Amino acid sequence: ASRTSRSAVEIKPPGNIHIIAYGATFKRPDSSPGGFIKNFSSTTNYPGYTGPSNIKMSGGIWDSNQLPENPCSGAVVIFFNHCTDITMEDVTVLNTGSAHAVEFNAVSTGRIFNCRFLGFNPITEDRQTSEAVQLDGAFFASTASGLPYDNYTCNDIVIQGCKFDVNPGILGGFGKAIGSHTPVNNKFHQNIRIRDNHFAACTFYAVGALSWRQAVISGNIFDRCNG
Repeated sequence: ASRTSRSAVEIKPPGNIHIIAYGATFKRPDSSPGGFIKNFSSTTNYPGYTGPSNIKMSGGIWDSNQLPENPCSGAVVIFFNHCTDITMEDVTVLNTGSAHAVEFNAVSTGRIFNCRFLGFNPITEDRQTSEAVQLDGAFFASTASGLPYDNYTCNDIVIQGCKFDVNPGILGGFGKAIGSHTPVNNKFHQNIRIRDNHFAACTFYAVGALSWRQAVISGNIFDRCNG
């Protein structure tokens, strides 16, 4: 199946949903912001890890369609915030623009298995280092998108068996494959495991482990990465 979606799907309380999309392709219209799935809005107020949780995504091709000929102000394609028990498996994200393919912001117990992240359009020069998968904290307005800024971080995250690369003939690679870029004193993302992934064509560092502790980065392939 193929679907064209103009607005992101907002998963509302209590969560507890399994999105099964094997065999389906979802594509954003031209010049439309690139988000598909999020578990919050600009007016929600879920402190800690109390937002819509226990969410699983299986399969599907999610094409943000942020191509050079129709760029748009980027939006995070799949965005989970202030929640727990999030799993993504066998998901393909294509043609991300400016922001991130996936963001975990203040997420506890997050899993990304056997996913592919292909093609990135930085749109503006200052987005050249943007991550495909960003792990961030609820530190201030620019990182938490309207949710409470309670300094919660990511904890117990596994990203395993994934591929990060160009979308051949369409878009180049991400700046970073996985990382964080908002440090706050004495606030750490903890228990992060980055295992058996293939990082290709990153224009910056493939893994940016900023303010991580109790982290394991092992068994990965780094291919044509600039750092």
